[in-house]
Amino acid sequence: MRVVSKPTLGRLKVSRRWLATSRQLLARKKVDKECIVYNACISACEKAGQWQHALALFSEMEGMTIQKTSITYNATVSACEKGHEWELALTIVSQMEHHDVERCSITYNACMAACDEAGQWQHVLHLLEDMNRGQLRRDAITYHACIMSCEKSRQWQRALGWFEEMHQKRLEHNSNTFN
Repeated sequence: MRVVSKPTLGRLKVSRRWLATSRQLLARKKVDKECIVYNACISACEKAGQWQHALALFSEMEGMTIQKTSITYNATVSACEKGHEWELALTIVSQMEHHDVERCSITYNACMAACDEAGQWQHVLHLLEDMNRGQLRRDAITYHACIMSCEKSRQWQRALGWFEEMHQKRLEHNSNTFN
């Protein structure tokens, strides 16, 4: 499988500073180069709406004993969200804990969005509780997912509570939050 086309490689050769800089970063962070390539491919699949391919790459990494990073998991959860695969998203988030991979607000926000789109408001609130236990910062995206999920399930009191908390924390609202 050829990941990078020849014209792309030619353009990269022109930018030798980019190559030297990336090598320094890889050496300093001791990040597996194969992991970076897989992460980029999983992210590309996510953006193209190809959640099945993203999951195949995610699984392939395990078979090749390539250590997954939080970026790997986050991109895969986002791919599941785009594919309306909320149960898979929840499974992948739970795998992070078992593999001792740090979860962050990006992880939870993507999983919350997947659950919200499927009308799984209880799971959204459960994920929010997990964030609280892990002392993770809630951002506007987190609150928006909670508000939208509560709105869809006619939990208007909870939605109002999240909106007020969002306002108290001076987080930015958008037009969807008010709708």
